[in-house]
Amino acid sequence: MKKLNYILVVSLLASCSSESHQNAINERQNSIQKSDEKNINNECMNNTDCMPTKFLTPYYSISYDNLKVVLPLTMVQFSENLLQNNIVTSKNMENSHVNDRDNPAFIDFENNSMLTLNPDPKNGYIKSIDYEYGNCLSLSAADKRIILGLSKFFFEHENVEKILKFNIKQKNNNEMVINTDQLKNGIIFESVCDVASGKGQFNIYRK
Repeated sequence: MKKLNYILVVSLLASCSSESHQNAINERQNSIQKSDEKNINNECMNNTDCMPTKFLTPYYSISYDNLKVVLPLTMVQFSENLLQNNIVTSKNMENSHVNDRDNPAFIDFENNSMLTLNPDPKNGYIKSIDYEYGNCLSLSAADKRIILGLSKFFFEHENVEKILKFNIKQKNNNEMVINTDQLKNGIIFESVCDVASGKGQFNIYRK
């Protein structure tokens, strides 16, 4: 039954775009602008060190208009598939607001990780998927299970485990390690490890 659900989802792939990713970009720009209003010589305008590290990834560098839908399913439909395939539980879905097609749905997990579904406000389809978790230096079994489960909704997901392994020479540095895998249909799996904080991101998007 799980395999059939995955095939059902991936057979519907199409393209479009959504507001939630742009909101994150706007948040970054607004925070810099507000700081600059306090100090006309604020170095943050030209210094990436002032930005939250999550905004320094390739995913957040892409404009809203250039992102396309990754799954032509509404957040309600996709969340049903997540439940059927035991990727999330009904408890995880509490207060996730998957019926709101104008705003992202946030799904919280017991391990303090969070899954974000970003919809296209025009049709409610899934535009991008973000999974943020607490420890990329030592990936937990729970986080790995969720990431692998998400990847199985797409063909050519076999290399996901490879990009979850980060080549970190010194764990006490301030670098961010980014691994990507672009599928033949243009969908990108982006795996990010912020070495300084230990926090990780797994983003699924298409430009």
